[in-house]
Amino acid sequence: MTGAREFASMLCIAAVSCCALRLLIPQGALDPVLRMILSAFFLLCLLSPLRRLPSFALPQGALEEGAAPYRAGLDESYSALVEEAVEKNIGKLVEARLQKIGAEGTNIRINVNTNEDGSIDISGIELTLSPESAGLAAQVKESIEKDMELPCAVRISPEV
Repeated sequence: MTGAREFASMLCIAAVSCCALRLLIPQGALDPVLRMILSAFFLLCLLSPLRRLPSFALPQGALEEGAAPYRAGLDESYSALVEEAVEKNIGKLVEARLQKIGAEGTNIRINVNTNEDGSIDISGIELTLSPESAGLAAQVKESIEKDMELPCAVRISPEV
C-alpha cells in the first residue's frame, strides 16, 4: 500500500512541477518543444513503476533446447541452398570462359560439398564439350584450371 501511496504522490509532484515550469517559461517559439519535453517527462513518471515488475526472462538455453530438432533441418536446407548457389555461379563463370574460347559445353558439373564445420569444398569441375569443340578441349581445360584454380575434367560428347 505504501508503494501505491508513493506512486500517487510522485505523480502529483510531477504534475505540479510540469504546470509550474510551463507557467514560468514565457510563451514563444519554444512552446511546442517545451510541451513535448514535459509530456515525455510526465509519461516516464507514469510508467516508472513498470521497471519494478519482475522479469519474465526465459532461463538460459530454454529456446535452444526447443529449437534443436528444427536446427538440423535448417542447417541442411541452408547447406543445400549454398551449394546450389555456388554451382550456379561457378557454372556461369565456366560458360563465360567457354564462350570466350569459342567452345560449346553441353554439360557442366561442379563438385561442391559442405563440410561438417560449414565450410564449402569445391573439389573440381566436370565438363562435357560438344563434338564440334573437341579440338579446343586442351585449351578449355588449361584455361579453366588456370583461371579458377580447380581441377577440371573435360570429356567430349559422343556424336549422335
